[in-house]
Amino acid sequence: MSTTVGREQRPAAFLQSRPTTCGVACCMMVMHDLLGTDLSRTLEGSIRHRLKTRYYDIVPVISIARYLFKAGLSVRVIHERPDLFWERMRAHPVMLQEQEIAYKRAARDGLRVHHSAVTIEALKSELSVDALVILGISLGPDVKHAILLFNCVNDTFGCVDPLRGYRYLHASENARAMQLDTGAWYLAVKAKSLTSCRNAPKIAD
Repeated sequence: MSTTVGREQRPAAFLQSRPTTCGVACCMMVMHDLLGTDLSRTLEGSIRHRLKTRYYDIVPVISIARYLFKAGLSVRVIHERPDLFWERMRAHPVMLQEQEIAYKRAARDGLRVHHSAVTIEALKSELSVDALVILGISLGPDVKHAILLFNCVNDTFGCVDPLRGYRYLHASENARAMQLDTGAWYLAVKAKSLTSCRNAPKIAD
């Protein structure tokens, strides 16, 4: 007998159009599911332009978390080994400055980062309370990616991969993929109430 943790219905899939917009695509799928916002290339470009760093075509995870938080959603940010992340950033002073600014903005808005373990059981726990989980994974040396988890059936996670669409990953495969050299992380996102806002507000810097 199968046991499902999380939702039965899959969220609508959206594929990234640029190498660096996997997180943006996951953010859009979450907002479409919880807030009814659009899934379009125009919105993808708009969010990327708003959230990317000034000198690099990179969208920080914390900026995506802040965007979702400012849109009125409940967001839990989990980062297991932040020391690894900041150690890597210190080797790139300009990127370090950009990331520090992004984290300060998130903290100013009241978004907390929890430094707890990222485990299969932790992911299942988030899914069990109807959260959608944006999970960081590795695709190879220095190649990081984000996918959207929506349920787990008998230790197999249902997800949307912004590169490939719907996928099903066994817990063991997921556990290997989420071990990053900058520390494992995820965002658990859900609606704050049964009443959904249909239009996400604009976010000022």
